[in-house]
Amino acid sequence: MNSPIVSVIISTVGRPKIIGRAITSILCQSFKDFELIIGDVSKTVETKLVIDKYMDHRIKYIKIEDEIDPAVTINSLISSSVGEFIAFCDDDDEWSSHHKLAKQVGLIRDLGEEYGIVYCWYDVWDDSRNGIIELRTPSLSGFIFPKMLGDNVIAGTPNLLIRKSLFDKYGGWETGLIYSADHLMLTKLSQYTKVSYVPEVLVRVHHNHQYGRQTNLGTSNFSHMNRIVYQKHFLQLFAEDFKLNKWQQIPHLRVLINDYIELGDTWQAIMYIGKYMSIVFIDKYLLKSCVKLFLQMFRSK
Repeated sequence: MNSPIVSVIISTVGRPKIIGRAITSILCQSFKDFELIIGDVSKTVETKLVIDKYMDHRIKYIKIEDEIDPAVTINSLISSSVGEFIAFCDDDDEWSSHHKLAKQVGLIRDLGEEYGIVYCWYDVWDDSRNGIIELRTPSLSGFIFPKMLGDNVIAGTPNLLIRKSLFDKYGGWETGLIYSADHLMLTKLSQYTKVSYVPEVLVRVHHNHQYGRQTNLGTSNFSHMNRIVYQKHFLQLFAEDFKLNKWQQIPHLRVLINDYIELGDTWQAIMYIGKYMSIVFIDKYLLKSCVKLFLQMFRSK
């Protein structure tokens, strides 16, 4: 039997009442040559019971016992895959177009080996009021690594298609950071490949559902200190690249300034304000941060 062309990966934290939406949107794709790997880190059997109802041979269920690091989980699911390409869907999201895979696979095939990542547009949907919050329609293509150093300018994970060979060669999510993010993974990979996109909304990201929005790939481990560790790691990892793209440090420095102020660490906040001023000197964000820091110092006296 030939290996499937695409491996689709869902890592679920235990949301049995809505994961069916994601699974159904994948199984209904017009492009049929894929496997669906579901890594279940939940503590109950409810998710497994939902998955068993599908009776589809393309589904590969993996139970993750006592997860220690979400990054380890997602990397292990990628390692277990056999497809030429990797696609993702969070357990609370869905592929809103039946042609999502067909269009992305078709595009990356047409572009050739230089291109290893293809994304698409997506909308953000509010489940509580049953309406669209926003459309996200980035349009960057080619060698986008310098732009990725600042913000994640293209994607989450549900709108991605990535050559598995990139993960095999350069790795996936970094482990041990607690606060892990798609941005770091995509920035690393974008050093070695070109990127393109399908200019259509093919994915729906759901917010404000019954389980909340937090996933096991970052935001569920949010704390100011975890985020500080992550931002410092990002800046250090790409330190040489930031020398040539100093303005791309701004989003990271803003997070560090804010989080140190929130933690009441005045001297660290001042240090990063100094780093910020060496690039921008002063702007509205810095003025607001300085006022916030001053008020905090005044109240602590």
